[in-house]
Order: sequence, then C-alpha cells, then structure tokens
Amino acid sequence: GVLIIVDVTGRFVANRPIPGVPEMVAASLVGIAFLQLPYSVLSRMMLRTTILRDALGPNARRWVETIAVSLGVLFFGLLAYASFEPMIRSWETLEYEGGEGFHVPVYPIHTLVFLSALAATVCYARIAWQTCRGHERPIEPSGH
Repeated sequence: GVLIIVDVTGRFVANRPIPGVPEMVAASLVGIAFLQLPYSVLSRMMLRTTILRDALGPNARRWVETIAVSLGVLFFGLLAYASFEPMIRSWETLEYEGGEGFHVPVYPIHTLVFLSALAATVCYARIAWQTCRGHERPIEPSGH
C-alpha cells in the first residue's frame, strides 16, 4: 500500500513514478483474487441472491442449487481449460511484463489462475455431488 501511495504521489507531484509498481499491483491483485477462489467456493461465499431460493420448496431448492453449482463446474472448468495453454506457453518463454528496467514474472500468475480454477472446479463438483445426494450444507450468511 505504501508503495502505491508513494508511486501515485511521485507521479502527480514530481512526474516521477516508481518503475514497475503498476505491473506489481496488477499481478498481486490477480494472484490474491485467485488464491481465495477455492475457499470462497467451499465456504459458499460466492455472490448469490436467495430471493428465488427462499420462495421454493426443499426439492425445487435442491434442483436450483444443483443447477447453480453445475454452472460453477462448467464455468471454472472452462476457465481452467482455457488458461492451461497460456500457462504452458508462459513457462516455456518465461514471460515477463514491465519495462524501464523492471520486469514482473507472469508465468507464476498464469499457473495460479490455472490451479485455482481447477481447484474451484473440483470444489463445485464436490458441492454438486453433495447437493444431488441431499447432503446440502445450508447457506450461512457471511460474518458467521
């Protein structure tokens, strides 16, 4: 955070930004978001609305939940599939971003995206299996 403040201040006050800060921030944000993805899925903290769900009976609620988590399996499975080739290519070329003497390695971020999407797919598949079998864990409000 301090580095960002110093970079922005230097950019606007003295027209002297710190080289590489935008690249580091971009890589960090992607990494942080994808590292917490499997946990968010397993703890049922992904964005959802319960208006429709609350109006349904138990059987319909289970079907809606099964469809929702199946869509999660599909989405993150496709994301893992789509990110596999870029991950391999970035490791082969040891891809970097940046300029002006500062380079941020991108291949670890590509790997993080792939592995997190794969883990989220497995987490959603587990939830789908549990939901189909009627062992659904109730949705708890965040903040416990």
